[in-house]
Amino acid sequence: MTKLSPADHIETAEIIAIGTELLLGQTLDTNSFYLSRKLSDLGINTFRRQVVGDHRERIYDAICQALEANDLVITTGGLGASQDDITVQVLAEISGKDLVEDSSVTAAIRKLYPDSDRPDFIIPRIPAGAKAFPNKNGTAPASLTTFLYKGKLVHVLVLPGPPSENIPLFEEQVIPYLAQYSSASFIHRYVRMIGIGEYKMEQELKDLIAGQTNPTIAPYASEGEVLLRISQRLEEGDTDKTQALIDIIKERLGEYIYEIGTRSLEQVVAEKLHSQKLTCAFAESCTGGALSARLVSLPDTSKIFKGSIVSYASSVKKDLLGVDPEIIDKYGVVSAECARAMAENCRRLFKADLNLSVTGFAGPGGGTPENPPGTVYFAITVGDKVSVQRKFFSGNRQRIINYAVATALDLLRRSCAE
Repeated sequence: MTKLSPADHIETAEIIAIGTELLLGQTLDTNSFYLSRKLSDLGINTFRRQVVGDHRERIYDAICQALEANDLVITTGGLGASQDDITVQVLAEISGKDLVEDSSVTAAIRKLYPDSDRPDFIIPRIPAGAKAFPNKNGTAPASLTTFLYKGKLVHVLVLPGPPSENIPLFEEQVIPYLAQYSSASFIHRYVRMIGIGEYKMEQELKDLIAGQTNPTIAPYASEGEVLLRISQRLEEGDTDKTQALIDIIKERLGEYIYEIGTRSLEQVVAEKLHSQKLTCAFAESCTGGALSARLVSLPDTSKIFKGSIVSYASSVKKDLLGVDPEIIDKYGVVSAECARAMAENCRRLFKADLNLSVTGFAGPGGGTPENPPGTVYFAITVGDKVSVQRKFFSGNRQRIINYAVATALDLLRRSCAE
């Protein structure tokens, strides 16, 4: 696609999510999150996002306010034929353009809905002269209207609200079209780590972080994991410098890196199991099935995951899992001995290649002087070998559980490599 002149380039954008249900917390605004990332990849900066209800005057004010400071305004939601779907009407008023039917939109709707020629079927309209993007998954099309606003050339892109319509439409049609308006692009690469805290990671990389220009380094932390985003803005003729930076990070923190890319920890684990044709099984106590849930959220898990026993109560550890009552009586359910017995009995029952157990005090109550709340034991069998480790996690109950699940997945990942 031919590049436009510099005067036509889009440098900044603002996203406006429209829908009273968003303000009431009934629906999560995932569209803005998705669009921000995609705009960044296109080299278009997003400095602000708004959320407004289905109210004509507020939508009008939000769009006008956004046009004051941006080349592009993107709205999501408020499209279609219902009474509160008024975004295009407001845009027509702001741009001074009439609303008209578009032949490509009409053809797409009639293909998707063969009965759309009935008298009571409403065909959506778009501002005259706008670029139409027919919706293959619904009736509300997207459109890009370009016009002069207070003497400045601006663009307003209206998108449908449902992510099942918004995302494929943006991916397939809008991104290739918007690419012609951008003078640059971004490379984003991700280094994902586990087993190291955000503070220690930043200390190891403080010279790189302090001296960053382009590429830039942005650290993020979640429960049990840390992430580095390496970003470079590419102008025409620039070369990719992100790999050289990642190579330095690997030299310093390679032991903690589980992924350079976008895969989650459970995806990395699952792909290792698939590629090595290994199976796993779990005996969970304090995690209450959360470990199993992370793995089975992925497709084809039945090929690698045999099952689990959520042995939360001591009686279940004894009667169902088969842990010797003397071990529990002597050492307690949160102990290295109990974790080992849980993993060994898991192997006996499931006969998986890797059998992992988790037992601990998630708090806030329970615990002993030797094993206070936050103490978690992990054991895993690999062939005839059994290894046990003890960890301590601070924070509230859910945080401790999340850390335990992440640690268990990482133990499983490392055991695949042995």
